[in-house]
Amino acid sequence: MRRELIEVYAIRAREFSDAVARLGQYSHVGPEFLEVWQEIQQRLALCNAAGEELGRYIDETSARGELAPASGLS
Repeated sequence: MRRELIEVYAIRAREFSDAVARLGQYSHVGPEFLEVWQEIQQRLALCNAAGEELGRYIDETSARGELAPASGLS
């Protein structure tokens, strides 16, 4: 479960980031810019929802005292 939640959150964050990066190709605010802006807002909402779901899982795991020991990130 944890792994799946992390993967979904990572995918949503990447999709959001990619959409934001596309804004740089526009020199003015026009219809195409606004389409990308709308996509960004949708992807942000999806990313936030995935983050909230992961956060709830972490909070519940912590509350039950089921946290795994820390492992070094290399």
